[in-house]
Amino acid sequence: MAAYREPFLDPVFREPVYRFPNELPIAGAPVDVWAMAEAYHAWLLGTEIPKLFFWAEPGSIISTGRADWLRARRTAWTGVPLCPRGPR
Repeated sequence: MAAYREPFLDPVFREPVYRFPNELPIAGAPVDVWAMAEAYHAWLLGTEIPKLFFWAEPGSIISTGRADWLRARRTAWTGVPLCPRGPR
């Protein structure tokens, strides 16, 4: 265990490990990060800039239902399935 703890003995080096998961936008918090993610999401759905959309089943970050929802609203998206079911 000493080898795993060694990089984090100084509290300064623990900060990124603590900070990152606490700044993920989950269920509306933190509010500022959530607002930025929502604005970016709205921009992505509305812009004509070409985008690649990768999805897999089962999806752990984007569920099948969410992927279907996104595909129905896409603009300038190219979908790339990473699953055996294939493109829809």
